[in-house]
Amino acid sequence: MIIKQIEITDQRHFDFARESVKRRAAGMIVAIICGSVIAVSGYASVVWLAVKGHDLAAAIVGLPITTVLAMVVGNRFLSRD
Repeated sequence: MIIKQIEITDQRHFDFARESVKRRAAGMIVAIICGSVIAVSGYASVVWLAVKGHDLAAAIVGLPITTVLAMVVGNRFLSRD
C-alpha cells in the first residue's frame, strides 16, 4: 500500500513537471515571435526612413534596435549550458 501511494505521488510530480515545461516552452515561443515582429517592424521603419531621406532619424531608430537585439541574442547563446 505504501509503495502504491509513493508511485502515485511520483506520477503526480512527473505530470506536474511535464505540464510546467510545456507551459514554459509555449511562453518562450510567443516571446520569440513577438520579439521578431518588433525587430522586423523596427528595421522596416528604418529602411522606410532612409529611403525617404531621413538618414539621421533612421540611424537614431536603428541603433537602439540593433543594440537591444544583439544583447538579447548574445545573452541567449552565452547562457546556454
